[in-house]
Amino acid sequence: MEWLLAIVAVLVLLFCAFVGLTLLAVRAAQRAVTPVVERVGLAWSARTPGSAGAVARLRRDLDEAIRRGRRALGVADAVGSPVGDVPGLLSRIEASAADASGELRAISAVADPGRRAALLAAAERRVQTLVGATDDLAEAVAYAAAEAGSDLGELRSACIAEAAALREGARVREGLRVDQGHLGRAVT
Repeated sequence: MEWLLAIVAVLVLLFCAFVGLTLLAVRAAQRAVTPVVERVGLAWSARTPGSAGAVARLRRDLDEAIRRGRRALGVADAVGSPVGDVPGLLSRIEASAADASGELRAISAVADPGRRAALLAAAERRVQTLVGATDDLAEAVAYAAAEAGSDLGELRSACIAEAAALREGARVREGLRVDQGHLGRAVT
């Protein structure tokens, strides 16, 4: 009887672990899929005419700018170039972008197209400011990465010098072989 209870307890434990791991996997998949689905929805909505499409285009543009900024920062980190205050500034931009995206969602809920268009003008200026700021940071990071790279002029000079030394060495070795060949015939 004790064996039976032990087996049931182990089976219950394994079942609970399986359910827990399944829930974690589903949540992870949801976190990965939700942004993609949202981007596809925005891209689709951005094709619609009028103020509803304009709201979607602004949200899409804002999302793409933030992704460009994060991508530029990731590349800069990967190549070891200086980034200065870019991570902090990008975080501030992301917070402002979340506010602007919320504002755009609220504007999209306004039924009257005329009122929606009136609200959209101010939001569009804020989105353009955020997109411009993000692009400024991405450009600055790109310049910093270019400046942090190796000095190509110095590299080119070193390559030219090495190539000349190798050619000279080959010429000297060839000259020694020719001289040795003449010496070998003269001795025989």
